[in-house]
Amino acid sequence: MQKVSVGFSRHNGSILSSLICAVERTDYSHVYIRRASKYGEYVYQASGLQVNFMSIDTFLAHNTIIEEYEFDIPEDKHDDVISFCIKYAGRPYSVKSLFKILWMILFKLQPSDGDGDESFICSELGELFCHDILGLDIPDSQDFITPKQLNFYVKLAGKRVI
Repeated sequence: MQKVSVGFSRHNGSILSSLICAVERTDYSHVYIRRASKYGEYVYQASGLQVNFMSIDTFLAHNTIIEEYEFDIPEDKHDDVISFCIKYAGRPYSVKSLFKILWMILFKLQPSDGDGDESFICSELGELFCHDILGLDIPDSQDFITPKQLNFYVKLAGKRVI
């Protein structure tokens, strides 16, 4: 059985990361998926301009990991993990969704229309992975889930490793 982790981090020196931490009242602002393969350890995430992969070393050069939760992936799901990652890699980052979520939190508004899986912020991608691959039942809307909201469900189901 292989392992995959869902993690929560903050970007070092980023004003936007600090703003998200302040608004959410957490030490983290980002969600990522981490996996070791025969080719090396990598992080899968929505950041910058798109959904992307990077080595763990590159990720750690710019981010501080705050919490990480490990999940077992049964043998029959290994192909599903890589298929999921390939399917969404390169999709655009949704700056619009990010600011919509911050606006909703600040002014206690209810979610409105989203864009489905056309573009992502980190917590949307994390929620979709948790639902589709890990089988977690997360009632919050994918288009408007925050890192803090996702952390609640991940924490219940995963084994904390960091």
